[in-house]
Amino acid sequence: MKPLHLKLNNFGPFLKEEIDFSKIDNNELFLISGKTGSGKTMIFDAMTYALFGKASTEQREENDLRSHFADGKQPMSVTFEFQLNHRIYKVHRQGPYIKEGNTTKTNAKFDVFEMVDGKYEIRESKVISGTQFIIELLGVNADQFRQLFILPQGEFKRFLISNSREKQGILRTLFDSEKFEAIREILKEEVKKEKAQIENRYQQIDLLWQEIESFDDDNIKGLLEVATQQIDKLIENIPLLQARSKEILASVNESKETAIKEFEIIEKKTLENNILKDNINQLNKNKIDFVQLKEQQPEIEGIEAKLKLLQDITNLLNYIENREKIVTKIANSKKDISKTNNKILNLDCDKRNIDKEKKMLEENGDLIESKISFIDKTRVLFNDINKYQQSYLNIERLRTEGEQLGDELNDLIKGLETVEDSIGNNQSDYEKIIELNNTITNINNEINIIKENEKAKAELDKLLGSKQELENQINEETSILKNLEIKLDRYDKTKLDLNDKESFISEIKSAVNIGDQCPICGNEIQDLGHHIDFDSIAKRQNEIKEIEANIHAIKSNIAVHNSEIKFVNEKISNINIKTQSDFSLEELNKRLLENENELNNQKNLNKFIEQKKEEK
Repeated sequence: MKPLHLKLNNFGPFLKEEIDFSKIDNNELFLISGKTGSGKTMIFDAMTYALFGKASTEQREENDLRSHFADGKQPMSVTFEFQLNHRIYKVHRQGPYIKEGNTTKTNAKFDVFEMVDGKYEIRESKVISGTQFIIELLGVNADQFRQLFILPQGEFKRFLISNSREKQGILRTLFDSEKFEAIREILKEEVKKEKAQIENRYQQIDLLWQEIESFDDDNIKGLLEVATQQIDKLIENIPLLQARSKEILASVNESKETAIKEFEIIEKKTLENNILKDNINQLNKNKIDFVQLKEQQPEIEGIEAKLKLLQDITNLLNYIENREKIVTKIANSKKDISKTNNKILNLDCDKRNIDKEKKMLEENGDLIESKISFIDKTRVLFNDINKYQQSYLNIERLRTEGEQLGDELNDLIKGLETVEDSIGNNQSDYEKIIELNNTITNINNEINIIKENEKAKAELDKLLGSKQELENQINEETSILKNLEIKLDRYDKTKLDLNDKESFISEIKSAVNIGDQCPICGNEIQDLGHHIDFDSIAKRQNEIKEIEANIHAIKSNIAVHNSEIKFVNEKISNINIKTQSDFSLEELNKRLLENENELNNQKNLNKFIEQKKEEK
């Protein structure tokens, strides 16, 4: 913060006084001197009072700041102009007082202004909100401002000799180190978890190390005697254990292969012995059976004779049974022959009857052919002619229905003559053809309207989907933009100006020594030059620039999406859905097919009528 101008009215020993700090060149020291009580400290009191409504020392109250020489009707006020972060601000604070002749106190006033384009614009006009605005702007309260920005008599020395805990609150406020404190706690918990995991790993290593088999090998036993806490030694011993284990494994595998070969030889010999033993047992059994069979030979011969006799009897029984079956078959064959002869006689009779009927049919063939031809010609007009044609084709029925067919044929001839006379008197109906053509055209138009509406609805659904997708993107980007603006606002309230703060931090660093506990992070100070990290503050400023760039990009995307939505809305407004028939597309196609069939039938009828007229 850089003071520019200070104006005092009825403040301390000054009735009207102005100090123009802008006449002092940059980075040049200046001295305020004077006798005790001349008002040197009052200059700092005026600055502190203008900003926070308090004096520069705790001993002085607000009532003590009003000049004893002031007119009873005039208020006490201070106007202070200063520069901060390349911006110029002005504050005007008027203290409360009881105006001469009144019994009630005139309330205090406080206004905060900021210079914009060469003119001051008001930012706050209330005492409480204005004071809070100054605290947030400077990043310190009145007590911290006294200790850090000015040097009141005896006050700064008290800060320098205070303990770390007392300094901690001021330094945390100054550097906004609450975040680092939270990070320190998080890191502390992470370290605690890592330690627990390391202990768990040590226990697992110890269990696994104890499970390693020594195989009664002195070398392995010596390697396993190393304590599991000696990780480096364990890592050195693991390759040695692996090498020795491979040697033992190779020896065991070699012994195993030798044992397997010996076992296979023994197993083979055992199998051969078992086979030989079984053969000997079978031979002994066969010898016993041979002796027994030799003793039973007469009995066996008697049984064989009986078996031979039994076989002869069985063959005789089979012969008798087959003979009975053959006799039965012969009797059945004779019956079948008798039935066949009867059928032959019946067939001969039927053949003679068929020959007679065939002769009669041949005699009446010409008449039948003429009738069949006539029926074919009149098939379109007389659907019932099928049953008569079927009568002629069915030879079995011709014999019984011949006479009826002749009578009916005469009736048909008379009917055909009547129909031909009727056709000759009729005219072709072309008006109906025109009416059917108009109906077909209207149906086709309705079908086309339905198809066009379906296409328009599909396009409308597609556009509405695109619009919804764009709106969702805008909502998502608006939410991201809001979060970025909140984050940027939070940075704006907490960011520090490195150029203004570096000189103050240098004096704070002089109050602590290497080896002391840091009042901010709680760790031991190793290097005063690097313990306060200006790079982290610069990093925060870079993050602010990155956030501002992201905000600009998102706003551009939102503007593009809004333009796309406007274009989609225009396309939606151009879509025209026509009024369509209440009938469905399937019903209209059915009606179209019916009318087309009726049109074709009418055309054929007109053609037939015209042909008949020409024949007459």
